[in-house]
Amino acid sequence: GGEKAILDVIYPTYEQRFRPKQNDSDITYVTLRPTNFRILAVDALEQSIQFVLDFEQSWNDFRLVWSRDTETTALKTIKVPESSLWAPDINPISSLDRRSIIPSNRRVTEISYDGTIKKTDPSIVKMSCAMAVLRYPFDVQTCDIKIGPWIYRRDEVRLILDDASFSENKTQSTSEWTVKSVRVNITIDREMNLDVMVVSVKLRRNPSYYISTVIIPTFLNCFLCIFGLFMPTDTTGLRFEKV
Repeated sequence: GGEKAILDVIYPTYEQRFRPKQNDSDITYVTLRPTNFRILAVDALEQSIQFVLDFEQSWNDFRLVWSRDTETTALKTIKVPESSLWAPDINPISSLDRRSIIPSNRRVTEISYDGTIKKTDPSIVKMSCAMAVLRYPFDVQTCDIKIGPWIYRRDEVRLILDDASFSENKTQSTSEWTVKSVRVNITIDREMNLDVMVVSVKLRRNPSYYISTVIIPTFLNCFLCIFGLFMPTDTTGLRFEKV
């Protein structure tokens, strides 16, 4: 009974290598819901940003539907290893480095009785981000992170956005940078013919550290250097100015 009985119903003829489709023209719609974004490091010299990103992916697979009419198959959802299912290959595009927090052999996927599948893949990602430091250390930077399928084009897989922003409790800043906003939208890459989720991150540098360690000491040092030009060079009572 339970999960084993359901797996015996849906898995015997299931083929994980193929996208769920009944006709060649069928499109798989994948819904994306942002869940977590946290800045780890920002390197202005290298012009790169490192962050933790997680978003829930859900889609429907008509091959994984079961009836809840019997006692042995009454469960609404079951969890199976992600590697045992077909899943869209949605990943950050043009990332410098990417590492999944949970290894692929330990990730699980939730299947509902109506064929709805949900999965997450929290990752540590490093991407390039062009930065303008003209107003340093009072600068505000905007980095666009593009996420989409590697293989499937728009006539096979399309993206739907469930939420266009991260709430404040889903974003975390660092001591040096504050996340002002994280906006999400779906665009179409006409050249590659695929849907892309663009995460636009606006960061503001915290200037207090640089004010106390760079600006104030530099100002004091310059002031003392100039003031020292007018100090007497003889301690015998006679005043000899340097200028």
